[in-house]
Amino acid sequence: VYHLTQYADSPFSKSKLLGELGIETSEAGPGKRGKRRRKSSVDISSISEKRVRTMRYDADLKRLIRFILHKSYAYCSLGRDHECTNDNGQKIDVLVVVPLCIEILLRLHKLPPNVAIEHFNALRGKDNYAQVPCVIVAGREQPPIPQLEQDAAAMHYDDPKVLQIQRAELGSGGNPLSSKQTIRMANGQKLWISCERHPDPHVEAIRWHRSDAEVIQALHRARIYDRTDENPVEIHLFGQTDTGLPVHEMRRWIDAERIPVELMVASGVVFNSARYAGIAYPHIFPGMKERAIRGYIQSKVSAVDLNSLFLLGVVPKLEHMLQDVENKTKWLKVYFSPAEGRKGGKIPSVWVDIVRHPDPKAAIEGALGSQVEIIRVDGDHANEK
Repeated sequence: VYHLTQYADSPFSKSKLLGELGIETSEAGPGKRGKRRRKSSVDISSISEKRVRTMRYDADLKRLIRFILHKSYAYCSLGRDHECTNDNGQKIDVLVVVPLCIEILLRLHKLPPNVAIEHFNALRGKDNYAQVPCVIVAGREQPPIPQLEQDAAAMHYDDPKVLQIQRAELGSGGNPLSSKQTIRMANGQKLWISCERHPDPHVEAIRWHRSDAEVIQALHRARIYDRTDENPVEIHLFGQTDTGLPVHEMRRWIDAERIPVELMVASGVVFNSARYAGIAYPHIFPGMKERAIRGYIQSKVSAVDLNSLFLLGVVPKLEHMLQDVENKTKWLKVYFSPAEGRKGGKIPSVWVDIVRHPDPKAAIEGALGSQVEIIRVDGDHANEK
């Protein structure tokens, strides 16, 4: 039992995800054979943790990170029971598979401990993700086109049936491997989408084995065919590879956008204060000052708004396969005071989903990592607190 959502409006090349950092990639090879495509580039080994964590909000890699965080917080707060752990016994809720250079940057960003990061070409034989609840595969590992063509020529140099290798047209703008293919949907329909395919079948065979086959390898680390109603898996594929699996939802890159409030909603604890939001969610607001964080937090957020965000952003992705998830939430507004006391101003408040966090005080202390004093609770159950 699985649910596959594919975002197929882009091949999600390394250059797309690394564009903000200016790191050179060589997937397409030189713009004209024998000449370099870029005048200057940044070596990935020189990228610092601060550079990754302070990328522009609208950078493609930042959007991918927010999507990963959304799934991480959602599964952590839902507390789904499974046996997927790492070597240290840490429970793994989300497996992320990306090219090696992207893995390096994601590790610099320091994602939550329930997220495991792997890269292509290093997955064969791994069986420790057979029970992981969520898999996110982004992009593919594709060698430069000239290299693929040279490898094909070397492989067939003594084949009398192969007189020459057809070359892809580079330097004409766009993706030289751009093509079309049909994807089989879970409802029985077929959908035409863009894809990558080399015009020479011999080169294409090598490209498929080195690129698309690795994406398929990544998906099947979750042992899809062994899943049942008791341990389903949620899969998100960012790319145009036909994995052979029927696709349940076809989405666009923009659909993967998650705003900071949605990430907090996914965790079930939403702070109205920029100060405490920054403390509780360093992954969402890495190194940001209160003034900057305040701009990302919606003012006057109501329980109705939070419930709608949760239902639209989390539950529909899970309700079709998780029997133990209620399709509703119950938010209480909790006013609290930190253990060290307040320094004047308004009393800080936080919205807590008591369906997932029956003990609001424990939820707040768990998010902040320090003790707090509950001053009052607004909501249907306020008189019980």
